[in-house]
Amino acid sequence: MRTFLLVAAVAFAFALGLLFVFRHPIRRGLRGSPEHATTPVAPPAPPISAPEDVPDVARRVRALQHAPEVQQLLEEFVRECARRGSPAVAELRARLANEPDVEIAPHWTFEDGRPRGFPSLRAAYIAALLEIPGTEARDALLGVLAATSSADEAYQIAAGLARRGESGFTAPALDRALKAGPGDVEVATEIVSLVARADPAGTAEEVIARSPRGEDGTDPARLAQALELLPADRAVATARGLLADPAVTRKGKERYLESLCNRGDPEVFATLREAANEGLIDRELRRSMAYAACRSRAFTLDQVAYAAAGPDAAPKAEIRERYARRLEEVERLVAAAVPADESSGPVLESLRRRLSDLRTALR
Repeated sequence: MRTFLLVAAVAFAFALGLLFVFRHPIRRGLRGSPEHATTPVAPPAPPISAPEDVPDVARRVRALQHAPEVQQLLEEFVRECARRGSPAVAELRARLANEPDVEIAPHWTFEDGRPRGFPSLRAAYIAALLEIPGTEARDALLGVLAATSSADEAYQIAAGLARRGESGFTAPALDRALKAGPGDVEVATEIVSLVARADPAGTAEEVIARSPRGEDGTDPARLAQALELLPADRAVATARGLLADPAVTRKGKERYLESLCNRGDPEVFATLREAANEGLIDRELRRSMAYAACRSRAFTLDQVAYAAAGPDAAPKAEIRERYARRLEEVERLVAAAVPADESSGPVLESLRRRLSDLRTALR
C-alpha cells in the first residue's frame, strides 16, 4: 500500500510538471490560435479612376478623321474635360506637347474668334483648356501659345483668353502673327486686330519694342497695322514717338505714317501736320506722308459706301460731311508738309492733282 501511494505521488508530480511545461500551448488551444482565426476578411476595394484621367480619343479620331461623327465625339470630349476641371489640365498640356496631331479639316474657319467645328485634334484639346477656369489652365494655354507654329492655333488661344478676360497673350500672339506666312495673312491680321482691341497699352509697347532700328531691314507692314486699330490718341502718341526716334528705320516710319493716314480720322491728319511743323519729320519723309494722306484708304471706303447708298439721301449726306472734313485736313497737311519752293514744284503739282481728284470723287 505504501508503495502504491509512493508511485501515485510520483505520477501526479510528473503530470503537474508536464502541465507546467506545456501551459502556453494549452491555453492557446483553448482560446483559439490567431493564426487560424475565422474572422472574415473584407475584399479589396475596386480601383477608382483617378479624377485627372482624360478620355483617350486620339485613336478613335484617327479612325474616324473626316467622318461627321468625329465632331460629336470631340464635343463630348470637351464637355467631359470641362466637367473634370483643373485635374484634367496636366494631361491636356502633355498631349499638346507630345501627341501627334490629327488633321480633320484642311482649313480653319473662325466665327467670333472660335473655330467652326474642330479642324484638328489639337483644336479640341485647346478648346477643352479654354473651358476650364483657373490660372492652371491659363498658364497651360499661354505655354501652348508661346510654342505653337500655327497662326490658327495662336488666334484660337488669344481670342479664347480675351473672352475669359485673361492677359499675358499679347506678346506671343503678336510674335506668331508677325511670323505668319503668305497663306496666313488673314488670320495674322485678325490676331493684330484682336490684341490691339484687347490690350491697347501692351500692343503699343510691342510696336515700339519690335520696330526695326539701325541696319535692320525688316518691313514692319503687319506691325504697323496695329496703328490703324488702336484708339486714336494712343496710336498718335505711339507714332509720334517712333517718328522722333532717330534709330527707327525710314521704312518703318513710312509704314507707320501710311497706317495712320489709312485711319481717316481728321484729328490724326491735324496731329501729323503739327508734327511736320515741329520739325519731327525730315523733308523726304514729309513728302511720303503727304502722298500717304492723299491715298488714304478711308477715302476709297467712303467712295464705295457713297455709291452703295443709292438714292437714300441721309447716309449720303453723312458720308459727304465726313469725307469733306477729312479732305480739308489733308489739304492743310499737304501745305505744311510740302511748302511751295523751287525744289517742290513737281511734287506739289502731283499732290494737287490728287487732291483735285478726291474733291470730285463723290458725285
